[in-house]
Amino acid sequence: MLIQVETPSIAIAPGYSRMKRFLDLVFTLLLLLPLCIVMLVIAVAIRLDSDGPVLFRQRRVGLNGVEFDIFKFRSMYHRSDDTLHREAIDRYMANETVNGNASTNLQYKQVDDPRVTRIGRFIRK
Repeated sequence: MLIQVETPSIAIAPGYSRMKRFLDLVFTLLLLLPLCIVMLVIAVAIRLDSDGPVLFRQRRVGLNGVEFDIFKFRSMYHRSDDTLHREAIDRYMANETVNGNASTNLQYKQVDDPRVTRIGRFIRK
């Protein structure tokens, strides 16, 4: 059985959409410069901390199965060995604790992962 719920439409004041778009652009431009400076500092810190690219690129599946690429600052060493991670996932799937501490809410989260860079520890917080 399909249930249909109708919601009342709300009248939008004339010019609301234009004003909202204008304010969106103004606030975006105001925040863009400070955020660019912060991102530049993070990029330089990643570059100085370890070899490899500054950005991590990953293909993900989104709404309706559409694939897209996501870019994030790299927080792990480039081409690091994933053996410890695979072992932790195997323990998690076997209903064992990953970190030896069952009281934590994040039992699946690997603590003190050696693949994470110094800058990576900072940007993950």
